[in-house]
Amino acid sequence: MEITRREFVKLTLMTGVAAGLAGCALPPHQLLVSQLDMPEYREPGESVWFATTCQGCSGGCGVSVRVMDGRAKKIEGLPEHPVNHGKVCAKGHSELQALYNPDRLPAALKSNGTSFTTVKDNSEVFKLLAGQLDQAAARKGTMLWITKPLSGTKGALLAYLAEKVGAKIWILDFPGSQAERAAMKSLTGKPELPYNNLLQSDYAVSFGSDFLLQGNSPVHDGWQYGEFRQGKNRHRDQKRGILVTFSPHLNTSTANSDRWIPVAPGTEGWAAIGLGNLISPHKKGEWLQWAKPIPLETISRITGVPEGIYQRLAARLLSARYPVALSGPENGLYTNGVWNTTVIQSLNHLLTGEYSSFNNSDFVLLPGQKGVPADLFLSTKEALQEMKSRKFETIWVFDANPRFLLPAALNFETLFNKAKNKVVFTPFIQETALLADYIVAAQSWLEEWGDRKLDGPFGIDGKRETLYELQQPVCLVPDWGRSISIPDALLSSIKLSSFSKEFPWNSFRDVLKSRYSDKDTWETLIVRGGIWEKYPLSWEMYGGDKTNPLYPPPAVTEKGKVLSGVNPWDYLKKLTFNKKVQPEFSGDKNGFVLLPYPSLALGDGSLANRPWMQELPDPMTTIVWASWIEVPSSLAKQLNLTREDVIQLETDSGMIQGPVYPNPGLHPSCVAVPVGQGHYSYGQYAYNRGFNPLSIVNPMWNEADELAWYSTRVQVKKTNMKQHLTLQDTRMDRLPVQVLTL
Repeated sequence: MEITRREFVKLTLMTGVAAGLAGCALPPHQLLVSQLDMPEYREPGESVWFATTCQGCSGGCGVSVRVMDGRAKKIEGLPEHPVNHGKVCAKGHSELQALYNPDRLPAALKSNGTSFTTVKDNSEVFKLLAGQLDQAAARKGTMLWITKPLSGTKGALLAYLAEKVGAKIWILDFPGSQAERAAMKSLTGKPELPYNNLLQSDYAVSFGSDFLLQGNSPVHDGWQYGEFRQGKNRHRDQKRGILVTFSPHLNTSTANSDRWIPVAPGTEGWAAIGLGNLISPHKKGEWLQWAKPIPLETISRITGVPEGIYQRLAARLLSARYPVALSGPENGLYTNGVWNTTVIQSLNHLLTGEYSSFNNSDFVLLPGQKGVPADLFLSTKEALQEMKSRKFETIWVFDANPRFLLPAALNFETLFNKAKNKVVFTPFIQETALLADYIVAAQSWLEEWGDRKLDGPFGIDGKRETLYELQQPVCLVPDWGRSISIPDALLSSIKLSSFSKEFPWNSFRDVLKSRYSDKDTWETLIVRGGIWEKYPLSWEMYGGDKTNPLYPPPAVTEKGKVLSGVNPWDYLKKLTFNKKVQPEFSGDKNGFVLLPYPSLALGDGSLANRPWMQELPDPMTTIVWASWIEVPSSLAKQLNLTREDVIQLETDSGMIQGPVYPNPGLHPSCVAVPVGQGHYSYGQYAYNRGFNPLSIVNPMWNEADELAWYSTRVQVKKTNMKQHLTLQDTRMDRLPVQVLTL
């Protein structure tokens, strides 16, 4: 059949238009499925979705993962989930790059003293671990486990095993939540986390918290912030919320405020006292008796904030219908961190009449487990002291990197090498793993079973709700050699130990499933991704199709009963404050306070091996793939510094050099440096890039015996060098700056 040129062009155009219209069409309705009951027939290239729980942080977001031909392709939020409401942060999206990272370990490694060789079979590792468990059980108190924060049944399993063998657990986290939990325990008796109740407010005062990026539940807080700004608070008064922030550093949340009030570092609690003293005579609620005699003049001098600002802000809080005070992890990073948070939450109680809190780390106990002994856990200060005494013969590290996180002055490498046996469980060869005798190739959370229990005001109209979230593997076939989940590695090792009868499960999946007797209930739990009350959709899904969101009907009518849990942070001592406390700083009094803050892209450095995150522009500077040093405009003018001049920061513990970024949004007494770069291992995307500001911190401690990261003064010296920065915006430090006041 012959066609003319005109007909050919017409046919081509019609085909293109048809393809374009098809691409714009609504996606087909797809239900979530589970590994238990997969569709019988599925075409090659057809997507299926698995509901699971994101473990990128402790926020507890419910997500669905699109899987095609056995490979995870995309992570989306569950629309009706009460924590994240269908949203996923950049970190959550980048978890695919941890799953398919070319630098992942395909198998366990064994050190021969100078290099590592591949372990041929995991059975060798299990036998080794079983032997070390038996040795520890025979010599109680000689084993230490270093881990990132634990939760759910995994946390309960580790605690139960640690109790049996007499091991101690050191939870290492940056920036850490211990100060916040200790503060809430001092106020309420419960070591929970402060809940930023923006949905209950029309006027909020934040004290240093970057809740939009680095809070305890940033996606949930971001959703709350959007509702708060649109006047969609729970009181339905349609009034746009107002946000005022006290902070020494203009971070992303501060930049989204209506007013930023620069405050001296570590004095956020003092600012809260200034407001509380002015407000308390007009409120029926309790206020700190010891704080009432402190003159406003003294508070103004310590914080550097004029008295008039406190007076005007107090008047606005009194006139607001639903005022609230917010705190965050940053408040706990000073030597008076627990005191800071306690005072801020006391102000919130004065304004709202309640201590609003939530918990995201309950241990879900195993059958037969009666509780979690408080003496299992060590603070950072206690753990290092016991390592110095050569108490620990065996140290296991679970997906943590203390060699990178801890200041060089603490000599972690020397202390770690005192142990006879050293095992690191990690998906990647990071700095701490280089010191190990064995490296166990751990799986991504997208490949393993797990769960999480949350309790907080996540329900409709602020109703306190308990959620149980299940985490299921989304890859049909393990994608990475002989890697294994940490709970399964422990259970396989226990089978070879002398106390195997006390742990009757063959796999971690069996542990989770043992709580449910019938298939339908277990199937409902997997397909829905957990047990919670669905939150009604308030936004359009897939072109307005609210009737068929990406969420399946349950297999049984009853959604299930949430399991009971135990808060492992009960070991934190209950502190009492009855006097004012000022922050302490090490170093020259004429120096500048170092603020090593977790960056959006790289967090504590654990995301530095993901190119998506390296390429993600910093929201305040737009810099990518690099480290930089932010200095206040006054210092830049004094030293005649321009962007990309290299400066040197010196402390008693060390020195770093880097390109300068003059920042008008920085208190004159501070310099700020993002954390995340500076790895000398951890894969090709992180290696030898930038510097690590945590390494030069002088060790000082807060009231919870955790590191006070914002307690070091540095000396700033200009060099004659320059270093190019890759960024997208060249305007910020060239625009006229006016600090707005009330």
